[in-house]
Amino acid sequence: MDEYPQLAFPIDDKALFDHREHEALHSVYTDNEGNFSFPKLPYDEYIVAYSKEGWGYNYLFDIELNSDEMDISESLTPLHPEILLPQYIDQQYILEEGQCYRAVNDVVLSENSQLVIQSGSRLLLNNDVKLSIYGSLVTPSVGGKAHITSFSGIHSGTIPGSEKGEGMRLYVDNLQVGRLVLSHLSGALQVFGDGITSQNLLFHNNMFALRSVNASDITLNNCCFMNNLIETCPSAMIENGHNIAVSNNLFYGNEIALTYKLTLNSSVSNNAFIENNVGFANEWDSRTVLSNNVFTGNGTGVENSGRSNLEIYLNEFKCSTGVKTYHANNAYNYPNNGWTIANDNNFDCGSYAVKSLANYYGSEQPVHLDFTQNFWGTNDQDQIEQLIIDRNDIGDLGGSGVTTEIDYLPFRSNPVSSAGILRVRH
Repeated sequence: MDEYPQLAFPIDDKALFDHREHEALHSVYTDNEGNFSFPKLPYDEYIVAYSKEGWGYNYLFDIELNSDEMDISESLTPLHPEILLPQYIDQQYILEEGQCYRAVNDVVLSENSQLVIQSGSRLLLNNDVKLSIYGSLVTPSVGGKAHITSFSGIHSGTIPGSEKGEGMRLYVDNLQVGRLVLSHLSGALQVFGDGITSQNLLFHNNMFALRSVNASDITLNNCCFMNNLIETCPSAMIENGHNIAVSNNLFYGNEIALTYKLTLNSSVSNNAFIENNVGFANEWDSRTVLSNNVFTGNGTGVENSGRSNLEIYLNEFKCSTGVKTYHANNAYNYPNNGWTIANDNNFDCGSYAVKSLANYYGSEQPVHLDFTQNFWGTNDQDQIEQLIIDRNDIGDLGGSGVTTEIDYLPFRSNPVSSAGILRVRH
């Protein structure tokens, strides 16, 4: 947040902390009157998590213990009995501030319904439970946050991976969704309607965090995707849509941060991809412009495959492999359908700046990819050659296809000053 203050959901304990991800230092039960005490603790800063069966849970943050005795009872927000959601809602339904709600079965909200989620509310979903929304949705206003998560009581250790609520599914057009924390879900937010704007959302420890299917005019802005680590599930995936704009987001510590499949007229700009295994994957006949992003500590920054066209401008790559192209089975590349262009980027990669492994058909000559006017971290042409894997290293892959040659001349002798995330001017 210090480096990129304009990006993503505010990262603080109140948004991110989840008791299921930590071992408690001490756990106690109250007596019948609710009284409790912990044994003597080291002077330090603490978070207290508290729950009652059927009453949900809550947290007390920012406890600074600096004396032998400290009474925190007046600081605890009272718990209330959990409110069970009905299975069918066809009117306005409000998740009120300070209340805890639970869905034990799938919930359908009709076209006549309105779900209002107030700041400070918590919704717990039992295993495999989902909310299907066909009506309108109102999420917290500026400064507010509400939590939607899989159900769990307070306990030590992490929740088993199989015990996950499904999440929310949006089947309505032209909605704005914001200021929600979605965690420990198998499909946290799935979008099936056009014109959805998602902003200031925090996704952490989900399988699929966000998925948009057969929807267009989708905007994803100022969201944070953290620790969504299922190997085969992109944290965010946009599939079969056009006019997709993903900007000003933080993707941190995910297995696959963001994937486009079958997307047209789409962009990825001004995002920070940090410590993901794969940052951005452009697949299955997608057409994307990638600009002014940073890729730091990723295994691979960008992948392009499957007859997709990708324009890469003004990005910074500080990862093991910067750009990788490869051949996807049953989605053959052709010289004019499956190319990658990269200009005016800064590469500072540990292994390879470019691994061009894609196979092309319909040409007897090697396909040339334009990677000119980049800064490669060095002015030594021999060193630049070592940073590039292409036809000169792997030859042709057999059959009727040919591989590519990376055209990197001319290259820049100094870093591109305008590459990377656009800074906020105060």
